[in-house]
Amino acid sequence: MDTKASCESRVSAVTSSLATLAGICPTNVRGGGGHFRSDMDGAVPAMGRSGECIAYITRSLEHGCRLARLAALVASAGDRMVYVLHGRNHTPTGEAVAKLRPQKNVRLVRQPLVVPSSPWGLFGGKFVGYSKAAFVLWLLRSHTSCHRAWQIEDDVFFTGPWSALFNAYSADESHIIASTIHHPSTSYFAHERTCFLNITTRCRSAEDRSLTAVVWPLLRMSHAVASEIARALTTQRAKGFHEALLAPLCERAAWCSLSHLRPEHLGSMVAGHSSASKRKQATPFASPVLARRAYHPAKCEADPGLGELARTWLQQNST
Repeated sequence: MDTKASCESRVSAVTSSLATLAGICPTNVRGGGGHFRSDMDGAVPAMGRSGECIAYITRSLEHGCRLARLAALVASAGDRMVYVLHGRNHTPTGEAVAKLRPQKNVRLVRQPLVVPSSPWGLFGGKFVGYSKAAFVLWLLRSHTSCHRAWQIEDDVFFTGPWSALFNAYSADESHIIASTIHHPSTSYFAHERTCFLNITTRCRSAEDRSLTAVVWPLLRMSHAVASEIARALTTQRAKGFHEALLAPLCERAAWCSLSHLRPEHLGSMVAGHSSASKRKQATPFASPVLARRAYHPAKCEADPGLGELARTWLQQNST
């Protein structure tokens, strides 16, 4: 069994050799304009609460709905640094990023390159994209500035100041905070059959129960877990879909702990590409809509008014 000490000793080793790990390609990281700095500028930004960072995952930083929602996140994240992990083929304009305030709390980062045929590529997939693998790789490289990070997809909507969510778990030292699914009749059962912790061990939960799957659009992960994922994929020959692999890896590590997002912070949180998910893209909110709740998916493509709505919820629920 792993111990906390052995886990921490692996963190620096995995990080230092990151560029040579199978399937990981070195990538330049640069800012996108304005006064924003990137991780390559040399100086390490001051850490927020216990080194807690925010990673916002998006393909592009555009004017309108998506930019307004990101601005609401930056404005209400408290003292936490917000890293915008944008698509590799996208360069945000200075005019767009200037709308993100306070500027000192924002960094623009090009998503790390993920080779589709590598273990990291299989961790995501062509159909759902490689943003989860990119997030884990980024967190590995951010060990000096981010002890842990919230990952937020750009179609997650929070009805209030984001700090209300982050602060509610600031004293929780769990390595993973997320929603989970634990039932063999869900679509994740199909992922279980192709998910392995090593060459022979399937991704079943501890004590040979059915699979515990993590709902990944919104979660908090420690740097130690990112290191464990890297070790499993690159040295233990683990493979599998990210939402199927994560919880079993944590369950089998003696040092790892997983806590659940509490009901008072969740509205409708739908993962995957199910018919229910597609319906939520057009009608993202159940009725009634409750304050300080997370909803997913709520896509700007389905409702461009969500940007203005994010500002409204923030203004009405900031006290």
